[in-house]
Amino acid sequence: VGHYLIQSVPDIHGFIVLDIANGAAPVEVSRLTIDDKYEPHWTGWDAETGRSVVNSKTPGERMYLLKLDS
Repeated sequence: VGHYLIQSVPDIHGFIVLDIANGAAPVEVSRLTIDDKYEPHWTGWDAETGRSVVNSKTPGERMYLLKLDS
């Protein structure tokens, strides 16, 4: 998304956002942990609303809408 990468990270049970403007030295700019049981799986970006939908690996687990403030 622009020069940001939104990445699901199962080890932290959430997501990190990396500033990849300098591809040789990405910088973590934000982190979100959902809870200690959440297993993030994929993200889908909607440019019109500036939000990303994220889901869990676990069937039936809730989905989240995350707002990116660039």
